[in-house]
Amino acid sequence: MSSGASLQSLREATESTDHDFALQARLASMGPRLNATAGEPVESKLVLYSDRTTEIGIWEVTPGVFPAHKDDVCELMQFVAGRGTITDSTGVTEIGPGVVMFTPDGWTGTWDVQETVRKTYALHRTTSRYRHIARVGSRRLRGKLGRGAQLSNS
Repeated sequence: MSSGASLQSLREATESTDHDFALQARLASMGPRLNATAGEPVESKLVLYSDRTTEIGIWEVTPGVFPAHKDDVCELMQFVAGRGTITDSTGVTEIGPGVVMFTPDGWTGTWDVQETVRKTYALHRTTSRYRHIARVGSRRLRGKLGRGAQLSNS
């Protein structure tokens, strides 16, 4: 895709995402949040634009508590519905309609969603997609091996 065509797609994605659209859009279910520590949160999303370094869309999650990490990406998000908190090294952020939040590469925190949350988001990849996939896969494998070792020692 040429940079002109890519820029046009980006313009169309951002111009067509008004508040009502963000609230009413049908999102595809991504399934249960696998690392939830409370509740059974389910994620859904609609990608409006994506290229090698950027993804723009709408994301939703049902109530629950779960840790989150930003590895090789940074994200700007604006919440349009729901209620909850996000706790990170800077403190507790109350999330709800109108709240805007930025998470830099390397960010970690814990979401506590009391009422289904919906947000618009823009992700920017800070490293190549392949490097990101390798890094996240390696972290997940280490986590599984660590849990397996803990189970066999108990």
